[in-house]
Amino acid sequence: MRKFRSLFVSFTFILMLMSFVCISPSMAQRPVVDCQWATVPPTTDGQFATGEYPEPPQISMIPDAFPIEAYVYFMNDHQYLYVLIDAVGDTTDTQGGGGGVFSYDECLLVFDYVNRIVAEIWGVNNQLAGSDLPAGSTAAIGFGTSINDGSTNHRIFEFKIPLAGINGAPGASLDFASPYSQKFDGGSMPYDSETYRDNIWPDGLDENNENTWATIRFAEIPMPVPTLGQWGVIVLSILMAGPALLAIRKRRKS
Repeated sequence: MRKFRSLFVSFTFILMLMSFVCISPSMAQRPVVDCQWATVPPTTDGQFATGEYPEPPQISMIPDAFPIEAYVYFMNDHQYLYVLIDAVGDTTDTQGGGGGVFSYDECLLVFDYVNRIVAEIWGVNNQLAGSDLPAGSTAAIGFGTSINDGSTNHRIFEFKIPLAGINGAPGASLDFASPYSQKFDGGSMPYDSETYRDNIWPDGLDENNENTWATIRFAEIPMPVPTLGQWGVIVLSILMAGPALLAIRKRRKS
């Protein structure tokens, strides 16, 4: 009987180990991007002004895991999603290179796994050459310094996208990724035409497997802080003074 119990325990332990080893990708934790609330909307100009986006970035892409060092910031308000990609690892700003005369630096954002809503821009020499954006969007490509690298000029991408245009809303969640195949010239978030380098995100993305996409969670509308009017201040003062008056009366009686 004791031998049977020992075999049963060993068999159970082996099954538990196998269950951990054989976890399917669908059970893996998807990356989550939590947007900050945009109290003051940023200016979509391809420049990264100090204090324009709150630190730290929601995505940090660091070599050797990613070819281009880049930091991505997400904010939203009740109407728009704001995204800035600070590609400090892309320090080239000339047309042509390995990609030829029609090659451009690019950046691609894709929302909603089922509907594949694209926000894509491409350009060169600090100018936007083209875009594929939801209606009502604006975007810009810049080249300069930032808080992540204040000494070397590098590529900066910036987006302002209506939440309604990507099936988003404050407090809601949505699939998000930056795959390779949808790109105008190849690449992702971002793509450097000079060197053919591109950052596909999330790491290990299979664009045809929803479980390898990330989830973006839009910030909720902040609850308004109540303010006291003139009569509110008077009532509050009376309520706060009440206990003190009672204490004084008790001392006098004693």
